[in-house]
Amino acid sequence: MNKQELIDNIEKLPYLGLNYNSQENVLFQQRKKILEVIKQLDVQAKETVPKFVADWIKQCKENAALADCLNGYYQISNGQVIESEDFQNWVADNENDELTAKAWMFGYEVEKEPLYQIELPGTSWGAYLTKAENGDLVIFQNTTSGSTFTESEIKAIDERYWAFAVPVEEVK
Repeated sequence: MNKQELIDNIEKLPYLGLNYNSQENVLFQQRKKILEVIKQLDVQAKETVPKFVADWIKQCKENAALADCLNGYYQISNGQVIESEDFQNWVADNENDELTAKAWMFGYEVEKEPLYQIELPGTSWGAYLTKAENGDLVIFQNTTSGSTFTESEIKAIDERYWAFAVPVEEVK
């Protein structure tokens, strides 16, 4: 239960009556003070982690006991278990232990992956790989941009396209 859910649940509790005798008035005042204190609580900010860490946390919470996950994390950090290379490198960095623990306890947001366009060489005007509405990949010439892709999406199309990937700045 998060802070707002707690406030909502307390506010939904029924009042004892409408005549506000001294006992009911005291309960009303106590409820009001409790809500004020709860509203002053600091909420721990969610940590931002890479997708592979978010996937690991999600998988552990769904499929394993906490002790099993912590033991697995320890084994990975000591090189006893091979996970993905990205996850292995993440765990090997001791500064990520606290970050991973906070993400586990307080929740997390997944890091946004950088986006790229595939700009094909050999034309005097721009030529970009673009995904059509039906999902087909087409090449548009004489344009200033094409579709955006993540690194994994580009490599899933064809690893050779990665050489032509151009970073795209996110429009805010």
